[in-house]
Amino acid sequence: MIKKIYAYGSQTPLKTVGKISTVAEVGNHKTQAEFIVIDGTGMPILGRDTAIDLKVLRVGPEINAISEMEHAGLFEGIGKLRDYKAKLHIDPEVGPVAQNPWRVPYGLRDKMEAEILNLQQQEIIEPVEGLPLGLVLR
Repeated sequence: MIKKIYAYGSQTPLKTVGKISTVAEVGNHKTQAEFIVIDGTGMPILGRDTAIDLKVLRVGPEINAISEMEHAGLFEGIGKLRDYKAKLHIDPEVGPVAQNPWRVPYGLRDKMEAEILNLQQQEIIEPVEGLPLGLVLR
């Protein structure tokens, strides 16, 4: 018995004629595949398992594992961009907007201070010197 299959977003099942089991091949990869034949026209669709077997679809954490194997050393530690000054494109026609600084809840202030010190030790952030009084960077 053939399962009912539906076109994407349709509530009406497609009219199936039968199924065929054959060997599908893409490049050097082969697999035994089962195709459902429908009455009418449409594009052939590979199922998830067949696509994975033919190496035309990769799903899950193995994608990152492959990248790490190919590029060893690039995925260690925290990436830093050294000796680079960013250029800020500022429209002179737009004036500054005054906003009150965001207040940190009392229960989180100790954790926030510890995290700021941790980020400074890792050289992810650095203290800013010489800001005009009242200017707060976020």
